[in-house]
Amino acid sequence: MKDIELMKGPKSEPQKLMERILANREWLDQNIKELIAQYKVGEWIAISGQKVVAQGESAEEVKKALGGVLGEALIICVPDKDIPLPF
Repeated sequence: MKDIELMKGPKSEPQKLMERILANREWLDQNIKELIAQYKVGEWIAISGQKVVAQGESAEEVKKALGGVLGEALIICVPDKDIPLPF
């Protein structure tokens, strides 16, 4: 993500949000093995600010822990193996 410059000049709030979401996804990709080792397969976690900020037995439980506001958070179900890249 650091290598990609989406636009020159001031960034809009949606652009800044997308950059934070992509940074969280990049962090997830880089840390998936540790997350699989640390959390139970099938447990749900939220990643925001490039760290796990909530966990629970369901996506709804995790969303409630976030105060119902997702913002830049990624909510995933902990897999039993690496997550394939979307592209």
